[in-house]
Amino acid sequence: MMIDRKKCLHHIIRQIERTPYRWKIANEAYFAIASSVLIILYTANTLLYGANPPPWSGWGYIVYHSIFTGISFSSVLILATPAGETWVCNAFLRNGTFGLALIPSTVILSYVALGIALDFPAVHKSLSRLEGLILVDTSALFNLFLFLLLIVLSARFGFYLAKRNHHNSTFTRLLFKDLPAILIAVAPYLLFQEFVPLAWCFSTPLAIVVMMYATGLGRKHFFYSFLPRSASDIVVAILLLCGGLGLFTAVAWCLGTFSYTGTLWNIPWHEVYSASIVWLYIVGISEEVIFRCCLLVLLVDTLRNRKTATCNWTTKYPMSLGIILCSLLFGLVHIFHGLTFALLAVAAGLLYGLSFALGKTLFGPVLLHGVLNMLILMNFRLLA
Repeated sequence: MMIDRKKCLHHIIRQIERTPYRWKIANEAYFAIASSVLIILYTANTLLYGANPPPWSGWGYIVYHSIFTGISFSSVLILATPAGETWVCNAFLRNGTFGLALIPSTVILSYVALGIALDFPAVHKSLSRLEGLILVDTSALFNLFLFLLLIVLSARFGFYLAKRNHHNSTFTRLLFKDLPAILIAVAPYLLFQEFVPLAWCFSTPLAIVVMMYATGLGRKHFFYSFLPRSASDIVVAILLLCGGLGLFTAVAWCLGTFSYTGTLWNIPWHEVYSASIVWLYIVGISEEVIFRCCLLVLLVDTLRNRKTATCNWTTKYPMSLGIILCSLLFGLVHIFHGLTFALLAVAAGLLYGLSFALGKTLFGPVLLHGVLNMLILMNFRLLA
């Protein structure tokens, strides 16, 4: 029986370009709770068995930091649920966006205040580093207050821009309004990572809140969920994963630029667990939220709504073109690892984008990103 390749290709493109047929996904709240437990165990495992555990890692600090990190990071997943979206919209957006700017700042202040009250050296060390950031000859607590005030004002301005300008889907809006609004609101939190350990659990929720709610586009537009819609999405993700491993094996064998080390199979179980959490939750979720859930969707929205005299292929196949462009950008940000690595990143970006387009959730790209990174980067070494 002959396979009509042209008909098969057209079917795949239709699946890529289609809009979500439904959105209700079960067990998202349970997934968020289970993930918070995994993050708590990961943080405790890192403090106990890490390569360079800090000397102040007593049981009190381990429990405090682990629970705080787990709860903070789980907010990323809780906001992905319908209940999370409803809560944010009802609690804050109806009465303005100032409350949204206070949420992550309150979390950071609570972390620091509790750490000072319990007299943890790690928190005092983070505060002392702030003195070099804000050139004010005062106490570290006052510097912290000024820094949090800067965060709130910056985030508030970012929310204001996004909320004010989300009505027109144009390239001008994307380039000069939406993206600057997100960057302005998120930048101080990314900077704060230099002072508080694992502060990505504070900055990521803010980025998602700005992207999803302050722009008025919402969860349905960004396909923001970490669970598959159906069993077929799991099958597709597994097939793409096997394809990615096969592609890397072929490239490594043909170019001879990688050497096999097998590190992943020769390290203790607690290091394998930590690596799994890092690649899936920290790297996978963070990068896929940025590149697929944010940049790709906004790029597709811009292409789809271009005002042209005729309907050309850029407006007819915006998701397909967006995947290609976003993959090139994904490779570009990895160029400092070398040309070979950047080209592999482009190929990986195509796989992640394809998985995102077919499944219409972040389940596939996060799974592919995390597992491929762990299997490849922990088992192969790029030769000079």
